[in-house]
Amino acid sequence: MELRIPASGRNPLPRPFRGALIVGTLLLAAGSAAPGKEAPAAELRVDRLNRSETCGQCHARIFRAWESSVHATSFTNPIFQGSYKKTSETRGAAAGRLCLSCHAPATLVNGDFEAREPVTREGIGCDFCHSVASIDLERRANPFDIRLDGVKRGPFAYLDSPAHGTEMSSLHRDSPLLCASCHEYANESGALVLATYSEWREGPYPARGVNCQGCHMAIVPGDRVRPDVAATAEQRIVNLHRLVGGSSLSQLKRGIEATVTEVKREAGGAVVRIEVLNSAAGHKVPTGLPSKRIRLILTAMHEGRSIHSDERVYSRTLVDKDGRAPVTEGDIFLTAARVSADTRLAPRERRVEIFRFAAPPGDVVVRARLVYEHRSPTGTRYAEEVIQEIETPLPR
Repeated sequence: MELRIPASGRNPLPRPFRGALIVGTLLLAAGSAAPGKEAPAAELRVDRLNRSETCGQCHARIFRAWESSVHATSFTNPIFQGSYKKTSETRGAAAGRLCLSCHAPATLVNGDFEAREPVTREGIGCDFCHSVASIDLERRANPFDIRLDGVKRGPFAYLDSPAHGTEMSSLHRDSPLLCASCHEYANESGALVLATYSEWREGPYPARGVNCQGCHMAIVPGDRVRPDVAATAEQRIVNLHRLVGGSSLSQLKRGIEATVTEVKREAGGAVVRIEVLNSAAGHKVPTGLPSKRIRLILTAMHEGRSIHSDERVYSRTLVDKDGRAPVTEGDIFLTAARVSADTRLAPRERRVEIFRFAAPPGDVVVRARLVYEHRSPTGTRYAEEVIQEIETPLPR
């Protein structure tokens, strides 16, 4: 069967396929099973969200990349589970459901707030994202326009599929709104708890045409679908679905860098100048929750012992209407009223940090380290990574 896409880029399902579709019958049986084995079959439904492993039977490479992403564990990861449980217990079920709207967005469709269905527990799954038709950030509790119409939306045009309709979506192709739906959040007090989208919008990258997908879902070589389903050359590039985020060491190393520009002695002491640059991140670093911060730590060593230690911290602090810091992650979202401090680095911002300290004669080594930290409001350490480390001698 040949399905042609109209000039609009939309490939609607033929009427005989308006309903449950058997992917195993349509796609998997022809040449996909190992000799002597029956091809797996999964029911692709148009009246509900499908599990990502169903999509993965044809989109195998994309599925494998997604499996290793933070989106795939957005509901099950221990940090979220601890925060979600605490928030639900202390703030009530409605507050907990607010968390699920991004960490298990299938609940916005199936109402499965007890997470009994696998499609709910898989976090941010394939079918949810590719069923989004538009975003309205003014609808704080649910900015998504989800259409279960048998059409899967994505960044590429003129695609044929015997299993479902297709539609090229500018939202998926290059619009930061798709990401902003969960990475931008203002609470009832109007406080921007998550402001990654605003940080990007206020920086230099929108004018350059650089969006979220360009950094976090780069186009790479790979099969969009299994070659036996579609073997054309135009199917051999794909957006990377590992969705490496700003907390990953690789992204941190790419996005921020420190350079020691001066080390000298003066009047019995020493001066060290360090430039810190947000070289590649399209938003402030670190972005996201205020429980994340980056520290520039300077240590001076003489004869194997530390003679001086100092630091600069790049972070954001939110407080409630009484000026108190939140006690839990849930409190950050629910009670934050304003930003009391923000020392983070904006996109392309270069900051010069000057350190002065007393230095004895002889060999002195200066060590500078950039360290990423993610800690709960109560101090529980979730992550700590050394982004960069520099050692340089102090002139005699």
